[in-house]
Formats: sequence, C-alpha cells, structure tokens
Amino acid sequence: MKETIEVSNLKYSYEIAFLTERIKLEAGEYKAGELVEFNNLTKTGKKLSSAEKIYGVICENITIDTETTHTEIYLQGIFNKNKIVAENISDLETIKDAARKLNIFFK
Repeated sequence: MKETIEVSNLKYSYEIAFLTERIKLEAGEYKAGELVEFNNLTKTGKKLSSAEKIYGVICENITIDTETTHTEIYLQGIFNKNKIVAENISDLETIKDAARKLNIFFK
C-alpha cells in the first residue's frame, strides 16, 4: 500500500512566531486554514461571520462533535492566502486590517 503525503503549506513564512491556543468550538466540520471568531461570554469559537470578529486560524482539518469539542488554533502568524478558508467572507482583503491587529498576516 502506497501512502501519499500532501504538504498543505498553510504557513507562509516564519518571520514571526506561530502562537497557538486550544479552544472549544461549535459542532461542525472545520478545515485547516479556516478563520474563526470567539465568544468570550460562552468561551466558544465558531466559523468567522464577519471580518472584524477574526480570532484565529484552524490548525488542521477536524470534526467537532460530542466527543471532540476542542482544537488548536493559530493566534498569530503569516499564512498562505491561497490556503485560507472563510466561507462567510467574500473577499479576503476585507479581513486584512482586523487580522493585522492580531499579528495574523496573509501573503
């Protein structure tokens, strides 16, 4: 059996450190590179709904359900803009300003 290994290249460069945090997420399918927001009252993250709510970037493909409720996200870093997933945002350019304030950059 032949194993195929695919490099995702989510990380664009190491000019600044990649900082991670483990957070609880709403149930659903999340892809590596997907942008998320975080509700400080409920202490739960979900898929990004608007640019100004950006909190972080999903590290790896994951399904959040009753057994798996938490995952690691990147809080800062420089990311490959072609690997970023933001289903509810039509243009990545609209996120840049809010992301820069968090040390999240897209190249």
